[in-house]
Amino acid sequence: MRKVVIDTHSDGVIVTSPSSISKLGSAPLIDSTLSSMPPFVEKDYRIQFLAFFMKQSYSSLLDISCGDQARLLKWARWLGLDIIGTNIEDEALEKNKNDGILSVKVDLDDENLIIPFKDNSFDVVTCTEVIEHLKYPRKVVDEMYRISKHLCFITTPLNDSYDTPDHIQFWSVDSFIDELLSGYDNYTLRTIVTKPMDLLLNWRVFVVSIHK
Repeated sequence: MRKVVIDTHSDGVIVTSPSSISKLGSAPLIDSTLSSMPPFVEKDYRIQFLAFFMKQSYSSLLDISCGDQARLLKWARWLGLDIIGTNIEDEALEKNKNDGILSVKVDLDDENLIIPFKDNSFDVVTCTEVIEHLKYPRKVVDEMYRISKHLCFITTPLNDSYDTPDHIQFWSVDSFIDELLSGYDNYTLRTIVTKPMDLLLNWRVFVVSIHK
């Protein structure tokens, strides 16, 4: 049975699997991340939410399609984690290299996708604002789970929020759970508003964590 509660912090809805209910309302597991974030990530909602699930024992993080800015990886490096990213564009891979970030080329639209890492390779695997662009998002989620030791973290727009032409996937809460989370028994899904204007436009974003 799913539990649905109002998340007053993010003005959204939380849906959890039964084994995740105890996590609701918990304080950040790395307390310092919210009070002393470096300037380049301090207003990034993805990092602020991810901080709630990070543990001091985590030592490695892979960011799927990290982009040329790789903010999430820079934050993880600032925490002292071993970091790796993936990208498809050569320019982004070169920018990562220039920034001292190791990234590997992976085509996420491959129907037979296998992310080139062994099972349980990383404490945390993230994929933010990406799966809405992909042909096979469930394949990406399953691969994330395979190569993670403890935590998968995903963000993506709710329904057609932001009306971006290159978005090809659209989910309601129910369809997201049915299509991407079926078979997983330890997850938390939030819908959040990232800035005041989005609340007026009823634009929301999914913030999803899957725990092992």
